[in-house]
Amino acid sequence: MAAITYRPTLAHLAVVFALVVTLVAYPFVVDELLSRFGVRAVALAGLASLVLGFVARRGTSIRANGRRDLGISAIALGAGFVTADPRFLLLLPALINLQIYFLCRDSLREDPSIIERMARRLQPRLPEFTRGYCRACTGFWAGFFAANVAVISSLAFFAPISVWRVYTGPVYVTLLSVLGIAEFLCRKIYFRYYADNWFDRRFSAWFPAEATARGRRSAA
Repeated sequence: MAAITYRPTLAHLAVVFALVVTLVAYPFVVDELLSRFGVRAVALAGLASLVLGFVARRGTSIRANGRRDLGISAIALGAGFVTADPRFLLLLPALINLQIYFLCRDSLREDPSIIERMARRLQPRLPEFTRGYCRACTGFWAGFFAANVAVISSLAFFAPISVWRVYTGPVYVTLLSVLGIAEFLCRKIYFRYYADNWFDRRFSAWFPAEATARGRRSAA
């Protein structure tokens, strides 16, 4: 397959950032939003934020799949608008996780995967032998976000809102942070591919590339 040359614009990155902020902040503000604006207004606002996620895919090879994501989101949030049942609005974090899951899963059908694209944006000279790892990492994150879709959806309908809030707030952020940091450290220690910056120089002193065969290959 031909390599994907797409690079996100500043507008695309701004939309992604807005979705991430929504995902993190929503559990802490949903009660205030519902009491101030009502279920139907919040449902419309949530749908608008997911439409932005669809627009952000403009110019990418996976934009067509965004119609599927948008359709699922429209059904869920539309049900909240029609029924005025606040439980449907608790699905918003699950819907954002679903979008990210599809983004990761669909990128595995392409070359490079989304993790490799992100890695090459940070390090254009990333060694070719890291591609398999990047694909495996993309698959891992796809599984993580898929699992969160199931957990958050179940909590939205079958658990007290206090339990939903704890999981989608501090527990989710903690899981995401711990897994992200663990993956970063494992990747650094495993490949020992270092750039010329202060952090990598310090890290290379603790885990020298010359100490492992893969590290020597990275250095070469």
